[in-house]
Amino acid sequence: MSIVAMADNGVPITCVRDANMYDYFAKNTDFVIDNYRSELACTSSGLIVTCRPGECVIQGRHVTVTSSETVTVSSNTSGYIVIRYDTSALAHEASLMAVSTSNVQSDNLNSS
Repeated sequence: MSIVAMADNGVPITCVRDANMYDYFAKNTDFVIDNYRSELACTSSGLIVTCRPGECVIQGRHVTVTSSETVTVSSNTSGYIVIRYDTSALAHEASLMAVSTSNVQSDNLNSS
């Protein structure tokens, strides 16, 4: 039979296939999950930016910030505060970081 019920009868679903499905459902848009904790709200005090708890989906990967995270930004630079998703680590890791405008990269996590 050429039809497989992926989540039924013990048929495993790989992380990449699951992420591709969620990415499709999200219409290829990264998004923060509304009405959950602080919705990743960010505040700044001087050169320190704090991201409060929340959840988001980044190219089909579910990321949870369980407690406030801080990052220090460089003075006299422009850029972004990003959640970096690292697929090269064994346990796929996410981290908050400051990225200068010239170093912003956009990769397709679903090709990993």
